[in-house]
Amino acid sequence: MPTPDLPVELWLEILGLLPRSTLHKMIGINRTLFELALDDIYREIRFINDDKEMVKSFKQLKHTNIANRVQHLFIRPAFLPGMDEDEQRGSFRKILSSGLTCVKSCLGITSGSEAPEVAPPSPSSKILEAASKAVKLCPNLREITIVLYDHALTAAFAVFLNSMWSLDSVAPNLLKLNIDTTLVKIPLLLNPLILCAEQLTNLEEIDITLSVTRFRQPEEEYRRAKLAIQSFLTVFKGTIRSVTLSSSLIVDLSSLYDGFPILTKLRKFDLRAIFRNETLPDVGSLTRFLSKHASTLEHLVVKTRPRAATIERSDETYIKWLNPIGKPASGKQHGFPQLVLPALRSLDISLRESDQLGMWPYTPESTPKQRPPLPPLSRVTPNITSLTLQDVRLTFARVSEVVKSLRRREGGTILESLNVSVDVLTPQFFDLFSSELPRLRSLTVDHIDLSSSVGEYVLRDAVSHSHPFFELATDFPLPSPVDLLSQRHPGSQIPQLAVALPPGDEALVLKLFSSTP
Repeated sequence: MPTPDLPVELWLEILGLLPRSTLHKMIGINRTLFELALDDIYREIRFINDDKEMVKSFKQLKHTNIANRVQHLFIRPAFLPGMDEDEQRGSFRKILSSGLTCVKSCLGITSGSEAPEVAPPSPSSKILEAASKAVKLCPNLREITIVLYDHALTAAFAVFLNSMWSLDSVAPNLLKLNIDTTLVKIPLLLNPLILCAEQLTNLEEIDITLSVTRFRQPEEEYRRAKLAIQSFLTVFKGTIRSVTLSSSLIVDLSSLYDGFPILTKLRKFDLRAIFRNETLPDVGSLTRFLSKHASTLEHLVVKTRPRAATIERSDETYIKWLNPIGKPASGKQHGFPQLVLPALRSLDISLRESDQLGMWPYTPESTPKQRPPLPPLSRVTPNITSLTLQDVRLTFARVSEVVKSLRRREGGTILESLNVSVDVLTPQFFDLFSSELPRLRSLTVDHIDLSSSVGEYVLRDAVSHSHPFFELATDFPLPSPVDLLSQRHPGSQIPQLAVALPPGDEALVLKLFSSTP
């Protein structure tokens, strides 16, 4: 008698605990895993090369069973010529053309007998045509990523991109668009979308990364890029729910924020940029933008580093915005403390950039405090349930200041998730979280070192239930305190402890990560 298969929900729970590659190895076990593996394999199509493998991938999309699984199209055309190569080819054609003209004039050939110059077909025309047809066969395609740096935007590639914004292609179903490019390409990529706004009726998320280039960028290029971004948001202001902006450039972002329209459905704003006087000459511009969306904004991410690695660093400009000393002029909003974001539920924010500033929060306990790490969060974000502070390692005193700033006037805190980075993990942290965060459901602590008794502390108090939410729920043998303390070699991790609240309450997930260099 065949054994009945497990429910799909249970399989998904099991797979969530295993590496992604494991699913592909289990493809032949049963029909459920077969379908899940195919979903994972064909969920994303990566259009990078113009080789035979890419042609094969596009041909596979003619099968409905495969095309229906595609949800994400990643485009990074490595086959396009470089901008310098394109310029060299153009110069060579001009030289060749002038040379032929000279020869013809010497032979007495008149200009009237010359045939019009026809541009040679692009070597990538065939693969781009195949891609355009294949994309139209994917009814569940919801996300597109375009990565284009110092490559020339050829006419054939532009035609391919524009073909996707038509009604018979991706446009009606597209939910998210990610663009990672240089300033000069921003108008070329966004302006066609503006013209096709009537087809892109469901576009909800836009993610723009402004990357550096090897070529000189005149100020006029930034003006055009800024205008294109502002125009794009203006056209889609009624549908956009999430905006992500990452910039590695030293340009005036204040004027960019001031030109943003009110996005009536904005739920998430993610900013990753270099905070300097050159990039944020008017610190109030960011505050004004956030204030305009206070009634709808639920998730806020502010990072002082862009996604891409860069030698540029933020300075005290960010500190002055995050938690300035002194009060602003009456009626004016300058910094983060002047905001009130009642709808905000999740906050992931940098504290400051450089230890060399000699300011908070990375100071010995004996050093006089110049300012708290954050303004009173109970006033700025009264309904926050998730807080992430991972960019700077905090001392116990600094973490205590942050946690206590969450106390609301009604009493207590409603924080359910905390992700924090500390120097030395000590028992005092768990006392603090237990007493000040009664609703905590998820705790992630990244640390460099452990106190001499922390392993014993966690295990002993978990077993004895000294704290109301520490009840071990693990099925694996627990290491001894000595084992916990000895795991300091590179790559080691403190075992994850799954702990649960008393019966009737939700589970609390506790994760301890060692970052010993």
